[in-house]
Amino acid sequence: MDGMQEFTTEPLEWALKIVIEERCIVTLLVIMPWLNILLSSKTWLDVWMLELKDLLLIKEKRELRNDVKYEKLQAVVELCRNMGVVPQKEVVMGYPLRLLVVEQITGLHATWVVFDRHHRKNRKFYA
Repeated sequence: MDGMQEFTTEPLEWALKIVIEERCIVTLLVIMPWLNILLSSKTWLDVWMLELKDLLLIKEKRELRNDVKYEKLQAVVELCRNMGVVPQKEVVMGYPLRLLVVEQITGLHATWVVFDRHHRKNRKFYA
């Protein structure tokens, strides 16, 4: 997923319905360029910088449970739980972005790769 774009669960939902089997590991790979201070402060406030393991702690804190970014991450975990898969999240920053994607795909030994619409134009390069 493009870490600079709005978070959506649509690619994950599609993959869970069409491609992924139970007991698989699903890794949300978030690719972001090196950011200046202004952009990085916006991004650090977004859902991508949250850890999946933090959701257990958040459930205990009533004031954080209704935060939009926590709800988005909770939606990802619930989708995965309902389909019987294990979610993971990797956030990678650097340049050039296309090479970062290829490095991560090969490093994760991915069986399937589902791109959001922002990476669709680079499919031939990734292949």
